[in-house]
Amino acid sequence: WGERRGLSFAMRDAFVDTGLAHVLAISGLHMGIVAWSFYKLVLFMLLVSPRMRNTGFPTRWAAGVTLFVVWVFVSSIVTSPATLRAAVVITFFLVGSLLGRRGDPLRTLAWAATLLLIVDPSVAFTASFQLSFSAALGILLAHRGLMAFIQDYEQKTWTPLGRFRRSILSLVTLNAAAWCVTTPLCLAFFGQISFAGLLVNLGLLPLASLVVIPVAFVYTAATVISPGLGEFLSEMTDLILSFFLDLVDGWAQLIPSSQTAAIGHLVGLSVTLIVLANLARSTRARRASLAVLLLIGSLHTSSPSESLRVSMFDVGHGDAALIQTP
Repeated sequence: WGERRGLSFAMRDAFVDTGLAHVLAISGLHMGIVAWSFYKLVLFMLLVSPRMRNTGFPTRWAAGVTLFVVWVFVSSIVTSPATLRAAVVITFFLVGSLLGRRGDPLRTLAWAATLLLIVDPSVAFTASFQLSFSAALGILLAHRGLMAFIQDYEQKTWTPLGRFRRSILSLVTLNAAAWCVTTPLCLAFFGQISFAGLLVNLGLLPLASLVVIPVAFVYTAATVISPGLGEFLSEMTDLILSFFLDLVDGWAQLIPSSQTAAIGHLVGLSVTLIVLANLARSTRARRASLAVLLLIGSLHTSSPSESLRVSMFDVGHGDAALIQTP
């Protein structure tokens, strides 16, 4: 539900140091699981009923019900630009299913960003918006490049990769793309960089998405439907969650802290744009990103600010402030 008050400061730091902080945010991972699960469940129930099966539009009915459930879920959780981005993107796909059309993922992501900016233009400057959309765009561009690589490889070698090898290659590639795109922004906004995140995400992210989050949702739904059923599932749920937290904490004990010196936000944003331009495999985009980097670099190294700056830090216990004079 996006509620983090039950986590200790040490456990939150463990998620950050292992590069798994995104698991704590309600974003595309969680929304995708909710939407996909409800869509498949509703579609199964419709196909079981002969009357609904004979209507000829079970997929549209399933899309409509899922669309309603997604926004009920969004209205009941702690939302962020990442949550809204995921919800809007899913909405576009479900509406496309209702109309019998399939939209382009990149265009859908662009429309989602446009809608959020129309509602609140200032959201463009937030960490959640920039991290969420840059990660999603990086994953989409990397996936497109990966599919082209696989197709070229299979045509040249006449050897199909198979589902298992495709899945492993996809997991490694998309995880690396998301890390490369978001790391400059994490350095700029939070002064954090987790090299171990590349490795830890490969093992723990599938566990979170395929086991931990689905089990948590099933437990929550079972508790609402029947307290007795929820009590029956509580021990298994607690065991799985404890196992996952122990793994995160264990990895955090083995690796150094992710805290480091922060870089300028414009520099971090420009590096992210360059990574995205290279993932797009467009010569024009690469040249444009290089020009943007040179421009931002020249502005960043210009005369210092003439204003007084006071930065407040969340240190967990007490207050911390940094006062920077001209």
